[in-house]
Amino acid sequence: MDTWAPGGEPVKRSVDALAAAADADLTILVQDHDFVPLDRLPEYARPLLDTRGRLRGTRAHQL
Repeated sequence: MDTWAPGGEPVKRSVDALAAAADADLTILVQDHDFVPLDRLPEYARPLLDTRGRLRGTRAHQL
């Protein structure tokens, strides 16, 4: 998929997940991905919502 535009509003694509998390107002971990270093994600993402339970013991908020 080249573009994603929910409700017609285009969403910027990033190839650097940690930089995108640092720039975001909110990061939500919905699905595990091999290219996202989950152990480093809490350092960059503020706030971070973990729906997978993968970041227990970090400052990520659990759902």
